[in-house]
Amino acid sequence: MSEKLKVLLIAEQANPEWVSVPLVGWMQVQALQKVCDVHVVTHIRNKEAIDRTDFPLDRVTYISPGITQTFLNWASKLVSEKGGWTTRNALKVPMYYEFEWITWKLFRASLQSGGFDLVHRITPLSPALPSFIVSRLKKIPIPFVLGPINGGLKWPKGFSHIQRQEREWLSSVRKLKDYLPYMRGMKRNAQAIIVGSKAAYDEIAIEYRPKCFYIPENGIQTKDYIESVRYTAEGPLRVAFVGRLVPLKSADIVIRGCAPSILQGKTQLHIYGDGPERDHLEKLAQDLTRGQGITFHGWVAHAKLRAELIQNQVFAFPSIKEFGGGAVIEAMGLGLVPIVTNYGGIAEVVTPDCGFHIPLGDGTAMTEVLQKTLEQLVQDRALIASLGTKARQRILSKYTWEYKAQQILEVYTWVTKSDLARPPYDPPEVPFRSAG
Repeated sequence: MSEKLKVLLIAEQANPEWVSVPLVGWMQVQALQKVCDVHVVTHIRNKEAIDRTDFPLDRVTYISPGITQTFLNWASKLVSEKGGWTTRNALKVPMYYEFEWITWKLFRASLQSGGFDLVHRITPLSPALPSFIVSRLKKIPIPFVLGPINGGLKWPKGFSHIQRQEREWLSSVRKLKDYLPYMRGMKRNAQAIIVGSKAAYDEIAIEYRPKCFYIPENGIQTKDYIESVRYTAEGPLRVAFVGRLVPLKSADIVIRGCAPSILQGKTQLHIYGDGPERDHLEKLAQDLTRGQGITFHGWVAHAKLRAELIQNQVFAFPSIKEFGGGAVIEAMGLGLVPIVTNYGGIAEVVTPDCGFHIPLGDGTAMTEVLQKTLEQLVQDRALIASLGTKARQRILSKYTWEYKAQQILEVYTWVTKSDLARPPYDPPEVPFRSAG
């Protein structure tokens, strides 16, 4: 039996008790730890949460950036009032430079002496955050794997009003990221680039695409998905929405699309999440259904969310700009039938045999398609069971952390052994279908 590869994992964001990118980083670390000999470098903010797990403490190094962290704390407060996601991400660049510089100083000797077979940067996921450690690794030489990176999804036409509401002022000049120090060198010198979506793949220069591998960043743990939805023809159809209550998530379209069926007593809507749009959405629900049949559950802890979701049969998520779609994957893993926008990462998760795509259009058009789709499902409960079962099977076969770890291990083996065939992980090419 061959020895496990020794891998230095850079995961600035990796936290088992948070959600979104930090949780993705942590789950990826845990999965890779089972197939490789890993050592993790992460931010000091993650220490308390990681210490509460059974992860080997001698396999983690915590980095505590100083000067730039003070700047970031000040800038984040300013951005929360003035800017959106892209602006917040841009302000992380100086902090990440310092994080990597400290990492390089701590591990340079070990890397130069052959202490690791390769270095893999898991987080940050953003392709707009460069790495300067890559050029130094090339001189040793130690292979560098980047990703999964995700982003680059353009704001769809006709939604400039939502872009303004989300305060995404920098999106229009996002290409300037290509001129950040070390950005071009990172992509040129990386031996492999893992991309989390077709949009991220399309942003990579053509000459680097042969070393790109399509492995979506979100996943599930098989042990957490033993139970699944119990399909029944009795009672109202239960539709779930999970997400921040902000304009781009389009919870208003879900409310409008469900309202006619709710008034007929055929459907119930359960909204899990909180945010600045909640008051507006509650008023909309009151206006359309007199508040009947729509429940706002507020923020639900991630660990408890599965128990809530499994009581539903359909997952409606018409977000207009979604990179990865972790909520969609988790809902599908439980057997809910997904209805998603035909745009971005969420459209890539859902295939024609297990769910529906809503064509990207104005709010009225999207609402009409969602309404017709729900009418179809209300009338055909057998279709729900068929689609939901296939959705669950898709996630349990292609989106578990165990499966992703094996995919990434294949990439590792490819970059460390020059005589192997390239792993066949390419982005989808088949056009997505639309519901209706």
